[in-house]
Amino acid sequence: MPQTVLYDEAGIKITATGLSEGSLFGPQIDLVIENNSDAGVAVQSGVCTVNGWVIESTLSQEVLPGKKAETGLTLLQTDLDNARVETIAQIECELRLIDPDNFQTLAQSGPIVLSTDAALPEQYQPEGTELYAGEGVRIVALEQADSLMGKSVRLCIENNSEQRRVFTASDVSVDGYMTDGSLYVEIPAGRRAMCDLLLLDSEENSDRLEQMPSLEFTLNSTDPDDFTDRTALGPFTLTF
Repeated sequence: MPQTVLYDEAGIKITATGLSEGSLFGPQIDLVIENNSDAGVAVQSGVCTVNGWVIESTLSQEVLPGKKAETGLTLLQTDLDNARVETIAQIECELRLIDPDNFQTLAQSGPIVLSTDAALPEQYQPEGTELYAGEGVRIVALEQADSLMGKSVRLCIENNSEQRRVFTASDVSVDGYMTDGSLYVEIPAGRRAMCDLLLLDSEENSDRLEQMPSLEFTLNSTDPDDFTDRTALGPFTLTF
């Protein structure tokens, strides 16, 4: 990946110097952050996609005024594996600049596109139970798995609309009994994500989660810039 200036405004310059495998949790975009302003700044990552898949990322680096920092934006290997991304061809990421004293957002970049020398591979098409297809959204239920906090059901959500959407879960029940469930994913327009609906274990529902003959839930699709723009999709029922 060629050296690329990602951001250069108000005395803050962020340069990508390469892509390395040096991180414990996944590949990372190597960065140099220069702070030529008169105040400290913290740089964090926003939504990132790789080859069209939303991939969780980590970056949090504070830089004092007049100083530089070498750091990296890490792409979570687990998410890359779930999306069957073996070759990184295109990365799209966002950066947030934050005041380290009060944690207020100072600036936010738009989507920044980085390309490697690799050709964009054919996108993985997961096979599962299609729960919904309409209004620019497609939802496919895949396998269930044990989790450290209970059990999870993997979903593939495609946002084929022209608008960024946030998806959350509500009204979750297992075998007719209400259950604490958690899902949150932000998907830019034209992108897709592998995400897990996490079902939280408790003394009351431990046996039901172990058996889990059926699962019912609703997904809420929301505009992150206008929370009044909210659509409930479902309820969906899965039987195992």
